[in-house]
Amino acid sequence: MKRNLSHIATPLIVALMTVGCTATDETVKLKGKKYAKDSEGAVVLSESQFRELKSEYTFMEGQNPHVSLTQEEYDLVMNNDEALFSLIGQADKQESTSTLIRPGSLKKNMERIVKENGWNTLYFDGPDYYVEAPFIIEEEDVTTSVIHFASDYPLYTCFDEESKTVTVIQSAKN
Repeated sequence: MKRNLSHIATPLIVALMTVGCTATDETVKLKGKKYAKDSEGAVVLSESQFRELKSEYTFMEGQNPHVSLTQEEYDLVMNNDEALFSLIGQADKQESTSTLIRPGSLKKNMERIVKENGWNTLYFDGPDYYVEAPFIIEEEDVTTSVIHFASDYPLYTCFDEESKTVTVIQSAKN
């Protein structure tokens, strides 16, 4: 499914460009031109530079304007459009679910999966687990994605389709 760049937030594009096209620690090369980065690594554009880039692309502020990615995460989502669009709140809920799982809290990843895919609530009761490395889950729907993700941990998942609630609890010990 083709998507228009107008769905992507300006800060996200700039952040992705920063990660994907870095020429040096202080600059980013885009379309053969170098742009300065600030102390936090964000691309700093003058008004004329922004107008020039905007003439080639349409930018609109989105719901998640401050998505930042590591190089490894960037490489993963650039090879999976649906995971990228899911990150910026543009998941296509009629198609399969592709979601970037980020290093860190399993609970925070599940909260993001639920939110990105139009579900209302995640009830998470039990210990949180640390996700070591980023990866992408590709499944038929959000319920299958959560089940797949939780299957690597001693967790039990339950779904209420009517209220769009996902419940995750610790599995009973055998």
